[in-house]
Amino acid sequence: MKKKIFLSLVLSVFAFCATAKSWENYAGIGVNVPFSMMNASLENSSDANDEDRNITQIGYGAEVQYIGVHSNGFSLKTDFSVGCITSDDIDVQNYSRNVGFYENLAIGLGYSFIHTDTYLLGLAAMGGVEIAQYSDD
Repeated sequence: MKKKIFLSLVLSVFAFCATAKSWENYAGIGVNVPFSMMNASLENSSDANDEDRNITQIGYGAEVQYIGVHSNGFSLKTDFSVGCITSDDIDVQNYSRNVGFYENLAIGLGYSFIHTDTYLLGLAAMGGVEIAQYSDD
C-alpha cells in the first residue's frame, strides 16, 4: 500500500512539473552498456569452492531520460533503460555464456547549476531498482 501511494505521489509530481509554466522539460534517448560485478555468497552450496564467487555481467540496451528544470534551478530526473545482459558466471543454461534481460528505473531530485539555452549542468540524487533476469527456456 505504501509503495502504491509513493509511486502515485512521484508520478503526480512529474505530471505537475511537465505541465507547469515555469518548468522547462528535456527528454533524451540513447544507448547504454551497463557493467556490474558483485560477490555472491552461496551458503547452501554442495561444492566448497562455490561459497564465495564473483558474478560479472555486461549489458547492451536503450535508455530514455527526462529532466524537468524549474526556473530557480530545482530539477527532477528519471531514467528508464532496458536491454539484454550476458554473463559467464551464471549457470542457468548449458551454454558457456548465458543471456538474459534487464530493466532499470531510477528517479531523483537535484539542482541545476548552469541552465542556459545551450548547456544544462546539474547534480541529482537518484534512487531506483535494477532487475536482471536469466531464463532456462
